[in-house]
Formats: sequence, C-alpha cells, structure tokens
Amino acid sequence: MAKYPDKIVDVPEVPGIFKRAAVPPQKSNTVFYSPNNKNPILIGYLCDHDQKKMVPNDNFLELFKDVWVKEYGYADIKPIELRFGMYAATKAIVLDCQLRELMNKAFGSKKTDKLLDYAMYSILYPSDISSQYESRMSDQVLFSGKLYSDSTYSLLFEKEIKNDEITYFKKIWALHCKEKGITKVWLCIDGSYEDCKCKGVELAKKGKAKSKKNTNIISFTYAVTDTGFPVTFKLYRGGLVDAKAMKDIINFLKECGIEIEGVILDRGYCDTKAIKYLDENGIKYIIMIKGEPEGYKQAADENKTVIKNNARHLVRKTHLYAAQKEVQLFKDYEKKDHVTIFYDFLNGAERFSHYLDKIYTEIDRLEGLMENGKNAVIEEAFKNVLSIDPETNEVCMDLEEIQKRIDDTGIYGIVHSQKMTPYEVHQRYSSKNVSEKQYSFVKTQLGYGTGAHVHFDAGTKSKYCLGFISSIIRYYMEQASDKVSMVATSYFRELNLMSMTRVNKAFYYTHTEKARQIRLFTQLGKKKDYLDEIVDEVNKRMSGYVPKIVKKKPGPKPRPKVATPEFEEPLEPIQKPRGKPGPKPGFKRSDTNIDGSKRQKPGPKPGSKKGKFNKNGSLRQKPGPKQGSHHTATAKQTD
Repeated sequence: MAKYPDKIVDVPEVPGIFKRAAVPPQKSNTVFYSPNNKNPILIGYLCDHDQKKMVPNDNFLELFKDVWVKEYGYADIKPIELRFGMYAATKAIVLDCQLRELMNKAFGSKKTDKLLDYAMYSILYPSDISSQYESRMSDQVLFSGKLYSDSTYSLLFEKEIKNDEITYFKKIWALHCKEKGITKVWLCIDGSYEDCKCKGVELAKKGKAKSKKNTNIISFTYAVTDTGFPVTFKLYRGGLVDAKAMKDIINFLKECGIEIEGVILDRGYCDTKAIKYLDENGIKYIIMIKGEPEGYKQAADENKTVIKNNARHLVRKTHLYAAQKEVQLFKDYEKKDHVTIFYDFLNGAERFSHYLDKIYTEIDRLEGLMENGKNAVIEEAFKNVLSIDPETNEVCMDLEEIQKRIDDTGIYGIVHSQKMTPYEVHQRYSSKNVSEKQYSFVKTQLGYGTGAHVHFDAGTKSKYCLGFISSIIRYYMEQASDKVSMVATSYFRELNLMSMTRVNKAFYYTHTEKARQIRLFTQLGKKKDYLDEIVDEVNKRMSGYVPKIVKKKPGPKPRPKVATPEFEEPLEPIQKPRGKPGPKPGFKRSDTNIDGSKRQKPGPKPGSKKGKFNKNGSLRQKPGPKQGSHHTATAKQTD
C-alpha cells in the first residue's frame, strides 16, 4: 500500500478512527478506520511531532477523497472507477487518421498528449474554462497518464506551444489532406468577430463584435470541405475584411496543392471585394445575400408575392418556393450574377410567430405600467411597430409595418456564379450547414464568443489551434454516430458511460456494455477485443510499465550471436589444407574464350618459328645447358 511521506493531513475526527502502537519493523504509530467496527482499514501513519497529524496512504485517498482534494487537489488520487469510452474512441481516431503522428512531429509527444486530453475535455464538456478541467477529468483515462492542473495548461498554452509549431502543424495537416485525396474541393469558409476580454493580446483591435459592442475583437476564419472535413484555420487581427481573410486561406491551400473549385459563404462575404476577387481567380461561389443590395431588392420585390405558396414555384423535394433572375447586385461592380430568391414558409411562420410573441409581451408590460400609474416607455426595438395614444393611453400597433414584416419574413436570396436550378442551389448551400455546425462548436469551445480564456497572443493562438484539433476528432465521431442514427451529444454520453473498476491493484472490465455501444467502436474499425486492450494498457501504466521506443540503425540487420554454453569448451577451429596454386583438380577449361574465339593451347602457335636473335640483339641460344658448363663436363666424363 503506497504512502505519501511528503503529504501531511489531519487525522479525521469521525467515528471509527482508532490508533495502534508501532509494530516492528514499523517506526510510527498507525491509524485505522473501521466504520462498522469490523475489518479495520489502515489509512496512514501518525506523525512523531504531532499526534493529530498523519501521513496518508492510498486507502485514505479513497475513503476521505474530499479532505485530500481540499488540501492537495486531484493529482495523486487513484480512482476506483475509470471512464475509458472517450479515450478509446479518441485513440482509435487519432491513430487511424494519423493526427497523433502529425501532432508529435509539430509539438512533441508530451505536449501532444496534453492537447489530446484537453480536446477530450472540450468535447465532453463544451467549455474553455481550464479551472474545471482537473475536477471533471479526474475519473477519465488520459493520454498523459497523469491528471494535470489548470496552471499546467495555462503554462502550456501561453509559453510552451510556439507559433512556429502551430504554423508547421497547419502545413503538414493540409499536405496530409492532399495525400488523402482532397485535391479539388468546394470549400465552406466561416468567419467571426469574437469579443476579446483577455490582456496583452496584440491581435485584438477595437471593432464591431457579435455582441454589438464596440470592444476589442479577434477575427477567426475556419475552412472545411462541403462534407464538413476540417482543412485549415486562420487567426487574424480584429476587424480584417472578410475578403482578405478568405484570400489568405485560399492561397495557403493552393500552396499545399489543394485546388479550390468553389466556395460556399455566408452573408459576411457578400460584398464587391469578395465577389470581384473570386471572379478574377476563376473560383465558383455560392453566397447568401446580406441586407438588400439595390439589384437584389428589386428582384425580390417583383417575385416574393408571386412565389409565395405557388405550386408552380415549388422546389423539388423541399418545402421551399423559388424564382430566379440575372441581376447586377452592386453599383460599383458592373457584372450580372445569377440570383435565386427563396421563400421558406415554415421558417417564416416560425420566425414571425416568435416576433409576434415579443410584441405581445411588450404590450402587456406597457399596459401593466400604465395601470399602476407609472411612466410607460416603449423599448427601442419596438418603436417602429408600437405607439401609445396620448388621449386614450392605449397601446397601438402599426399594421402596415406588421404587414411589411409578414411579406419579408421567410424571403432570402442566394447569389451564384454559375447557372443552376433552385434545387441545385439549395443542395449546394445546404452543405454549409455542416460547416456552421462544426464552426459553432469551435466557438463554443472557445468561450461562447468571449474569445479564449487565456492571455497574450501565444495563448490565444494555441487555444484556437486546440479548437481546430478538437473539431477534427469530433468530425470522425459525428460520422460514426450518423451511421448508427445517433445525435453527436448522445454519442458522447454513451461513450462516457463505459467504465472499468479497480480491484486490489488492477482494473477489470466485465463487458456489460450494450450492443449499441459496441457498434460505436465498430464504425471506427475496432472490435470488442479493443476494449480489453485499453484495460490492459491502463494496468501496465499502474504497474510502472513504460514502453520504450527503440530507434533502429540504418543498414542491414546484424547477425545474431550464438552464445557458447558455460559448461562446454569452445571448439578449436578446423584447419583446412592449403591447396596448390592453379586450377583445382578436375577443373577443365572451356574450348572457347569469353569473346567466342577458339581457345589456343599455351606456347608458340603451331607453324611459328622463333628468330635467331633475342630482343636485345644477342644471338639466340638453343635450349639446354650452355657450352662449357658443369652439366656438359659431367656428361663427357660419363661417356
């Protein structure tokens, strides 16, 4: 049982606590807890200098968790139950799509594990508040294998993650998208001006934010394919024109080898500069019309009364009515575009009903004030619709203004560069719903329009990068949840219900999951045995097992060395007899040379005659001993 000698806590003052004298080899008195007067449990050791203080052990952490958290936090607590569903799904995704491998290249393995843990937190609990991370993730299996505090993450975001690392990650992720076949796409681009309440952020600049306040803002642009796959993002100084932000992202993707076939944009990009840039670069576009440009207003007024609830203008497979016209939208850009005017009677009726409810609530408020003799002042939003008759003190409605609201509600226009049917325009723009869904989630993770809860530029860029990484993981989870007909939030809830239990010193899992939970992993390419692998991984961590990454040296593998047994003497090498020079016995040369010519025997060629003189000019001697030598003398004596 592990104890914590560097931690000192008060001896709990609850029934069932008693002390025992030290028993060799123990040197300190022990503290036990027995809530039912049976089976006492050792929870720590008394301090020598103070009998009201003790050194706790693992049992104390489990039984008196609140006392420990109040004193030291969650870091050292070993939970009895661990939730591992979100970890198992996230691990399967980041390995399959190579996200973890790319993050390791950009940030390093330690920072990558911390970022993936925080990404799980932001998906499970859509929040950007780091102070809640430690308490909410204390019972989760983590990539880091350790529960870090909020101060650790503040340091990670603000100082440890460098801007160069973020830029490099964006680059290798875009190149990875190209390798996966994303080479020519319709791109959905979303942007927003977020309030920035952080200090020391140079990117923040005064401007008109989503909150309608003149406050510091940060511009953020997020790009996905028409299927919702996250491709890249960009953080700008507040107030940057949307057309310039779009141009920056398109050029970046072109440099990475991804050609933009067309873009699907919201109202913020409907201006002369954006459309002119797209036309000059040959990029197709579908853009929701903002406000009432002169060209569009005239076309809408001519068609809105004609198309309303007219079956001849019904759009195929929808509840929409539509008409089309080619118009010049802007005075300062002499080019005609294709415009489709839509009427959505379901959305229009819902919005108008909501508007009427607000008016009726305001009328009730004004009449209540006047009945009590108080001064009734109409709110600014309703002054164009409501008025108070000074003679009768009656609240009156402007019916002409109401009728104008009825006529305009549900009418909207979309401009497109190519000639398309209303059905094709609706289908193509509807793909942007996936982008808006992803983008709204990213904004939720970043603090509901208040900007990231960090300070300085480095921390802000890191938090937005984390939001992009989380959106990649969430995209794959949404794809899996769609295949089993589940909403994403229900998918996350089902994953978070899966838990393993610790008995003695090891965790076990009894496979009590539902068939639906198994199908969640099946859609990610994993089988039931995968869950057991996760449990084994956690148990190995607890036992101190750390897998070592061995880097192999380049070149051929070395031959395995055969060890000689200690009880045997090494054999003496067998010496082979040395052979004579020349060809081996039994060897026969071929009759032809390499060039195909007939091989000649050694010596002078047949029919050749040696000359009388040597090369140096001397007279050539016949073979045999020279005249006068001892060989010739011996021969004469023998005769």
